[in-house]
Amino acid sequence: MPNRFFVCLFALLLLHLSPHFVVCVHGQTLIFGPEFYSPDQGKPLRVIKNFSVQNPNVEFILSVQNGEREEGKVSRAAIEINGVRVVGPDEFDKQLMITKSIRLHNRNEIVVEVISGSGSSIVVTIMDAGESSVQSTIPPEGGTINLEGYASVTFPARAFTAAQNVTLSSTASPVTQGEFEATALGPHLPYEIRINSGYAAPKTDFEVYINVPDSFIASDYEMHIFAQIHEAPEASETHDRFHLFNSGYDIVTKAVHTTLPKYVFSNRYGTKGTYEAIVTVGVIP
Repeated sequence: MPNRFFVCLFALLLLHLSPHFVVCVHGQTLIFGPEFYSPDQGKPLRVIKNFSVQNPNVEFILSVQNGEREEGKVSRAAIEINGVRVVGPDEFDKQLMITKSIRLHNRNEIVVEVISGSGSSIVVTIMDAGESSVQSTIPPEGGTINLEGYASVTFPARAFTAAQNVTLSSTASPVTQGEFEATALGPHLPYEIRINSGYAAPKTDFEVYINVPDSFIASDYEMHIFAQIHEAPEASETHDRFHLFNSGYDIVTKAVHTTLPKYVFSNRYGTKGTYEAIVTVGVIP
């Protein structure tokens, strides 16, 4: 704790000395996964894996994505962590997204069983319950903000008419995850990236890179960036939809990237009317 205090104090001092200095707040971290589990030609699957955490004295979140909408669900599966069943078979038949608060040890064992559900899969992830964020000042000449291990966003020149504070963060909102499940198709990252530009929306399109786990890279699926867009009320019954944007993959950085239109920012998403874009990576067959 003292080390974190001095790091934050040092960051604040540098922020005063340099208007373009970046301030980081570390939190949410991937502990396990995301990993795909699929029965082999309808045969039950049982996988045992071990993982460790540095600080077990915090809250962790288990996230399980179940198939692709109703037609592609795993009907029965179970997950045990350190000998305790945390998700039972009956839960998989009722919902597409399962999220649970769990406790861990320094060294842990997870057992995943997929009992039935031919042609479908589940995606299992464990994260700590915090959030990661970074803030940077983007000048009128343009600039890049980077959330290490998660994403980077580049704004071109004239995206903002004056120096603008931009915050890049990773969150795991059950509401946002549910909106993705309702309006998009296929597995996706168990968290979303939020780009908040305060009370000034960018005036240009911008480029986004989102890091993806090895399990996504090794899968047979295409990876694309999805952005949540608020549509006009007359457009459909659902006003907030996740739209797919054709994306490329950078083999060096292991990141999916695309150029997003400026209209993905909305003052309906940010707190207190600030402009925010919400993006994630989904995979499709």
